[in-house]
Amino acid sequence: MKKYENILFDLDMTLLDFKSCEYNALKKTFEEYGVNIDGKTHELYSLINDGLWKRLERGEINKNDLGTMRFKEFLEKMKIERDADEVNEKYKENLSLQAILMDGAKEVCQSLYEDYNLYVITNGTDWIQRSRLQLSSLSEFVKRMITSDEAGTPKPKKEFFDFFFKKTKLDKSTCLIVGDSITSDILGGVNYGIDTCLICQKEPDGEIRPDYTLKNIRFLINLLQQIS
Repeated sequence: MKKYENILFDLDMTLLDFKSCEYNALKKTFEEYGVNIDGKTHELYSLINDGLWKRLERGEINKNDLGTMRFKEFLEKMKIERDADEVNEKYKENLSLQAILMDGAKEVCQSLYEDYNLYVITNGTDWIQRSRLQLSSLSEFVKRMITSDEAGTPKPKKEFFDFFFKKTKLDKSTCLIVGDSITSDILGGVNYGIDTCLICQKEPDGEIRPDYTLKNIRFLINLLQQIS
């Protein structure tokens, strides 16, 4: 008998390479304004955006303000005079077309599909994430995706998981969360009593501890075989 029946994957930086997707979308967006985005400017944007998403996870800001806030700060630092709302909308359109896979993601989903129910739980914008999942060719393996927009609240909040289990009718003891974020995926699972697997190059050294840590998602197949 398998220890787990349901695998709950995070989407970005677990199945999809968000940093590459973000770079492509940012570059495409600013090409329309005659501005070149390179590695340095992408790093600046990522720092701003990542910081705001962490604040969203902590409940310090709301989702509706995040998009405008990130581009308002980015445009100010870049000394570009453009409307932040307009830039944000163009960026979201471009991001919705980006679906670069993480190394091994498709092989893992194909392999696990026969024996496990695969779900996606993501804090991203609903229509963007659904577009990217569809374009990635992973949607054929995924039973259902729940987004923070749909749930009305982001991971790691209890209400997100309340919504997920209400919709899916799953027993949490049969589930394993697989994700890259300590503060979102792992903390959410730990607080809700769901086993967790962190995809990370090194063991976490903080108080939040996953049940398993893997350096690459490819190793998930062997892990599940070993613990079954």
